[in-house]
Amino acid sequence: MGRRERLRARQLPTESVRLPDPGGGPDEVFELRAIPPDEWEKLLGEHPPTEEQAEKGETYNPTTFRPALLERCVLTPDGEEPLTAQDWADLSASRNLAPGEFIRLYNTAYALNDRSPLVVVGKG
Repeated sequence: MGRRERLRARQLPTESVRLPDPGGGPDEVFELRAIPPDEWEKLLGEHPPTEEQAEKGETYNPTTFRPALLERCVLTPDGEEPLTAQDWADLSASRNLAPGEFIRLYNTAYALNDRSPLVVVGKG
């Protein structure tokens, strides 16, 4: 199989994130999958930075982009309703999902879609 065929056969990457229940119940496991590159670019374009954010160098509006990305990347278990971007925004503003948990899910979704090569620079 040649490079063209190998690249065409690639699947979008997936990853699991496990969030422990602070009340001692079962962990909540989230399965995330990258979206196709053209949809990634479109999603970024749908969430432009505010003027203030652009002045700070932001390339998108994190307030609206983060929940929208999670809506697209978090897979829904069979028989459940998918969480919307509004659901994610509400969860991030509530006490039900800690800020670190929300950021962990977002960072995982972002990394799945960014897929930039890791550059390691050695000493001297």
